[in-house]
Amino acid sequence: MIEVIFSNISNIIGTILIAALVAWFSYRNGSKVRKATACETFRKAISTSLQGLYPIPVDWPDSTTGIRHILNRQFPVIQAAVNEFRNYVPWYSRKKFDKAWRQYRNAYEDDESAECYHHYESFEDNSDHKAVFKANVDRLMSFAKDV
Repeated sequence: MIEVIFSNISNIIGTILIAALVAWFSYRNGSKVRKATACETFRKAISTSLQGLYPIPVDWPDSTTGIRHILNRQFPVIQAAVNEFRNYVPWYSRKKFDKAWRQYRNAYEDDESAECYHHYESFEDNSDHKAVFKANVDRLMSFAKDV
């Protein structure tokens, strides 16, 4: 029995290596498909929730506090999408993703649980509020690039 194994050692090793390579490719392909699906779902959830506001603000509210009410209403949907998608963000990018999420939902970036959309409201010293909104959403969406 041992003689048979030693006489066919190259065939045995080759078979094991091919099986391992096929298993790795199958895992990698499945992982890419899952990530691509997660990216698409995330982009769709954000785009649907912010329709009319992003990417081009055609339905931006006229009142100063109108944007706050819209974003507060859409917050649970966007938060669920962020929490689901965070699992697919690579470990080395999660701090940047979390920072982008904080920048989107909190003008002051200090309280992780609060929603504060002052940076999207039109004030005298905040004339660029729509550009800030677009930049923050773009930063958040940049993590959902095609794989």
